[in-house]
Amino acid sequence: MLTALKLENFKGIGVPVRIPLRPITLMFGANSSGKSTIIQAIHYAREILQNRNADVDRTSLGGDSIDLGGFRSLIYNHDLDRSIVLRFDLDLTELDLPQNSYAAMALVGEEPPDISSHVQSAWIELTITYSRILDFPILKISTIGINDEPFARLTSAIDQKSFTWEYNAAHSLWDLQLDEPLLWRADLPDHESVLWAELIIGPSNQPSAATTALPLWDDVPLVIQASELEPQWEPAAWVPVSNFVLLFSQLVTGPTKILLSILNRFRYLGPIRNVPHRNFQPAITPDESRWADGTAAWDALFRQVDDTLLIELHYWMSDERLKTGYNIVLVEYREVPTHNQLYSALLSDTLLDDIENVAETFKKLPVRKRLRIADNEKFLEVEPPDIGVGISQVVPVLAIALDTQNGIVAIEQPELHLHPAMQAELGDLFIESALGPRSNMFLVETHSEHLILRLLRRIRETSEDSLPNAEMKLTPSDVQVIYVRQDKDSVRIYPLEITPDGEFADKWPDGFFAERAKELF
Repeated sequence: MLTALKLENFKGIGVPVRIPLRPITLMFGANSSGKSTIIQAIHYAREILQNRNADVDRTSLGGDSIDLGGFRSLIYNHDLDRSIVLRFDLDLTELDLPQNSYAAMALVGEEPPDISSHVQSAWIELTITYSRILDFPILKISTIGINDEPFARLTSAIDQKSFTWEYNAAHSLWDLQLDEPLLWRADLPDHESVLWAELIIGPSNQPSAATTALPLWDDVPLVIQASELEPQWEPAAWVPVSNFVLLFSQLVTGPTKILLSILNRFRYLGPIRNVPHRNFQPAITPDESRWADGTAAWDALFRQVDDTLLIELHYWMSDERLKTGYNIVLVEYREVPTHNQLYSALLSDTLLDDIENVAETFKKLPVRKRLRIADNEKFLEVEPPDIGVGISQVVPVLAIALDTQNGIVAIEQPELHLHPAMQAELGDLFIESALGPRSNMFLVETHSEHLILRLLRRIRETSEDSLPNAEMKLTPSDVQVIYVRQDKDSVRIYPLEITPDGEFADKWPDGFFAERAKELF
């Protein structure tokens, strides 16, 4: 589980800021305060990890909704002498580190001891620097932390022609007794916790597995010169070099692979959702970037294998939940070409019995689908452009929450064009999607007072055991509220804690929706 994000020198964020994350994280703040910057940092990290691209304008998930503009636009104050730093904290208490591949273990010749049970948390920090030699940005340093301690780092030369691996010889993992001690832990003064020791990767007769400062590889373990594992301090006892190679490779690549897996399940819904045109048809090839403008929601309704998504969407749009007064209907029909004999027979009142193999003829007709919006009161079916824009804005919010499993769902302004009562109901939607079987994590940029009030109410009702429905159970540890403010020199982040009685334990930096009080009093 992703538990926090730390940013430095990214867009309007200069000084390092830490953003704690929980199953439901809400970001509030004035316009242009930096809320979207947090979401864009996830897009940027995904491009680095998946596509090895540090100079990003268009992202693979942002569609036309996101244009990062490249490194020169992303670096704080456009200062190319600075470095962007992105750090992701992971809770691994319920996850095992991915094992080395069988091919890697075959190269070394044995299977190392299991170490996953000793790894409770990890973090991955990426440092991106502009190379004036290459005239483009590079991933300069990847640092891996294990159990809240720096563990290893991989540093690229500024020309990317060489890489340096270092490990923290003072890390507490070296005290573990597996088959044998991994390494004797270095004795350090009390005020020091890190001792970086260099490893030489890739002896002359074997190529290095590291071709980038990104610690991701599959089939080849780190190749480490045995001479580099000689004692550098006393006492010193070492496991076989092969074990160290595999364990070190697993501890370094494992957290990065887990992070990449998490970011591969990231979905983004932008603040402006398209209204489907008349006779809308989905794209033939699935495209996750179509979630950015909401179009993928309508694609998903078309492509569903069964009616589960449509049934769940109907429930949330019904009078039991959002009370929209409408419902989405997927109509299937067969298309009869005008030159077909069935068409001629229907026009001339000719008996269909006169046509041979009528059933087979019908089966050969192409099946078409069309999404319609049903007015529950007037019993009419209309197209999305025929009704108010609010319905077309909320359908993608509902669909992304209901269609996603074990993912990170980032939504900007889910409340757009919605009645206050509907905005409040979205709180229950996020609760059920995050804490129910779907186990999603929500990162929501919002201005909605009604949304946060519903979540505060559910926390209070949970504490008082007065919930109308057990599926709405919510505790303070499930929700993180973040206030984002643009100061003179940098964006500042203010995490706000909530008490069990549904109140804010911390003072709201600029007053909690103080505009209401100003207008009333």
